[in-house]
Amino acid sequence: MTWSEFVDVITDAQLLLEKGGFWTLLAVVFLENGVVIGIFLPGDYLLFAAGMFSAKLGVNVFLLTISVWFCAVAGAFVGYQTGLYSGKKFLKKDTWLIKQKHIILTRAYFIRFGEKTILFSKFLPYVRTLAPILAGVVEMPTPKMMRFNILGGALWSGILILGGHYLGKTFPMLKDNIHYFIFGFIGITTSIVLFSYLKSMRNK
Repeated sequence: MTWSEFVDVITDAQLLLEKGGFWTLLAVVFLENGVVIGIFLPGDYLLFAAGMFSAKLGVNVFLLTISVWFCAVAGAFVGYQTGLYSGKKFLKKDTWLIKQKHIILTRAYFIRFGEKTILFSKFLPYVRTLAPILAGVVEMPTPKMMRFNILGGALWSGILILGGHYLGKTFPMLKDNIHYFIFGFIGITTSIVLFSYLKSMRNK
């Protein structure tokens, strides 16, 4: 497999499912939920497609949902622990890139809005990879982080996989236009998060 073919596979959800199958799907979910190298992997699109084409994966859709939920939670926990460790080790003093005042401000943000960030970050590309790491850097309490990590992972996997499965069975024509649905879904969730954030900032 050439490099260009490899890039095509990891960035095309349907192709990734066809070539990699169930275990590759779980690996991608794990990496994308808290490991920096997974930041560019397809997330929402991949889950929706997995639900829609679950029969081709040879896995019961409910087992698929639970497995994805577990990997999403585990990936975010690894990201959190990475941030917790790197924060203690490397962020003791100012550098040209990171200042202590930035860490203080970020910690204050997570104290006030951290649980919402962990919860809603599951529905936002890139943010779901970075949010657990930042939560660890600013030492967000582990029980609080895990509580909303588990809830967010359940909502993310449940809505996308079960939604894709149901819509794929009810409206077969959607299988040729999945990307439009995903773009619309990301647009809606992003708008909700931005609205909540701006409202909180205004109130503050």
